[in-house]
Amino acid sequence: MPGAFRFRVKGRRRSGHGAYNYAALTAAGYNVVGVSKDSAKSHTGFRARYELPFRLLADTTMQMLQDFGAWGEKKMYGKTTMGTLRRTFIFDENGILERIIEKVDTKNAAGQILSRAQEAL
Repeated sequence: MPGAFRFRVKGRRRSGHGAYNYAALTAAGYNVVGVSKDSAKSHTGFRARYELPFRLLADTTMQMLQDFGAWGEKKMYGKTTMGTLRRTFIFDENGILERIIEKVDTKNAAGQILSRAQEAL
């Protein structure tokens, strides 16, 4: 299972759309894409298993993760490891990076994005 999405998906399974709330994001004009270092084959099975409606990109070289600062040191269960850091990157319709959410609320990621979009108006 791709580690970049593990915890969000568990929340999604319990609450229907959970953190993703894909319908609300797309209705607001967002295009949702997930990225992790796992293989395309792994993503295909993962996406099917959890019925994810959005694309997952396989960054097996970790170049994109590193370029966006989404790969680094993190602590898990008191142990320091290297891994994918949860980040949300919001680009405008011209591909210009508008905002980075570094402290992703895994149980309410969509709400976090949508509430910040409302604040910007």
